[in-house]
Amino acid sequence: MMKILYVGGATASEKGAVGTHTSGIISALKKRPDVDLYGVFYREAIPGEIPKSTELYEKPAIFSIFGKAGKLLALLSYCVFLKKHLARIGADYLYVRFDPFFCFFLSFFIDDHKIIVEYNDLFMDQIEYSAARGQWGDGWSKKIRLSNLYKKFVINSERKCFKSARLVVAVTEELLRY
Repeated sequence: MMKILYVGGATASEKGAVGTHTSGIISALKKRPDVDLYGVFYREAIPGEIPKSTELYEKPAIFSIFGKAGKLLALLSYCVFLKKHLARIGADYLYVRFDPFFCFFLSFFIDDHKIIVEYNDLFMDQIEYSAARGQWGDGWSKKIRLSNLYKKFVINSERKCFKSARLVVAVTEELLRY
């Protein structure tokens, strides 16, 4: 029996594609007789389907006063929370959906576990798609996300995370080729 810890991100509870996909993966893993499934989710981002054994993470409110830096502090705090939870349950695998920031920092905290990274979107394509539809207006957020430095970070994060993963799950043939 293998123990898998499914790690939910800050958007795991979204309606539509993200939420449906997350719930589908969890549902499929729960049906496997050879998998003992655990979960960790942000308290404010619980998907429709969760493992029986689930731990909830609550971002410390203090981080909100730090603005954008507070988001990074909260992300690092979540990584520490995950590391402690992993030690407590002794999971064999950590299943996480790829996010260039979360996975990048997580890889520094969870170096001794087998990580399964799910890759289901070309990340930079999604950024460009969102920017073209005005998600970040025309301000600094848009400029930063479309900058060469940001693109290089995403590519390097993908490289580091995929290289250190035990398994990368690509959900389409095109992503597999990528």
